[in-house]
Amino acid sequence: MSAHMFPLKVVRCDPSNLGTADCDFIGRADDGMDYAIKTIVKNPATPAAEWICYKLAALCHIATPQFAQLTMRDQSLVFGAQWDGSAVNDQKVKQDIIDGAVPAGLLSQRLSAILAFDIFRGFKFEVQQLVKSWSGRIPHTVS
Repeated sequence: MSAHMFPLKVVRCDPSNLGTADCDFIGRADDGMDYAIKTIVKNPATPAAEWICYKLAALCHIATPQFAQLTMRDQSLVFGAQWDGSAVNDQKVKQDIIDGAVPAGLLSQRLSAILAFDIFRGFKFEVQQLVKSWSGRIPHTVS
């Protein structure tokens, strides 16, 4: 959740080349943190939808990065998701989890919550592949 009462100012901003649907810029705010910045350029509802989804994710006990309302240099307000450098996007790690080489622990419950959340939002993410491949192998997963 956002710990800031007022919008933070973007002090540095670069175009995003992440290939995501909504991240327009990567920027640094005056709190010294880096943010994935989502504007109304591609979809006017993006900042509001992001805020709602972050709040819903928190209610589902799904970990999300901190977020903040940011003010761009042109004074427009945007949604900023704090850049999480600890996120893993490594296919080998994902495959090790699928193959059971990495102990799941509470991961199956988290993945089930994430899957339900993603279905509610109307998106299909890689987590569906993970859960489908685990179905029947790990208790509390859904297929």
